[in-house]
Amino acid sequence: MALYFISPTKVKNYVLLVASLIFYAWGEPSFVFVMIGVVVVDYISAILIEKFFEKKRLRQTILFLTIAINFAFLVYFKYAGLFVNTFTSIFSIENTFQSPVLPIGISFFTFQAISYVFDVYMKDVAAQKNPFNVLLYVSLFPQLIA
Repeated sequence: MALYFISPTKVKNYVLLVASLIFYAWGEPSFVFVMIGVVVVDYISAILIEKFFEKKRLRQTILFLTIAINFAFLVYFKYAGLFVNTFTSIFSIENTFQSPVLPIGISFFTFQAISYVFDVYMKDVAAQKNPFNVLLYVSLFPQLIA
């Protein structure tokens, strides 16, 4: 973190972002891409919600789809094994499905990302033009480990 304090103001957020992603990747590097995928969906959604703010129905549809996509990530990683095991058990089907490994903090960063989009939807905050700021908001390591 000393690097953060000696960095010029313009790059401080980038230093925090790199540190946060390295910290998160320490457990399982491939799950950084899951987090980035969630952030990409929410970044684009927030931009679209702000762009079409006057079109209430379209704005609501974008919010609904964003939440559905986020929950799809969450349901897959947390409950796919349960669903498959229950289904195969009920119908006495041989089960060769391997439950996905659960990304660390997936519930936290999913809800963190949804909260950002919802805040843009409610016009509490403006949509970020810089996707790295959204990624930092979702991945900031002191908050992620809390």
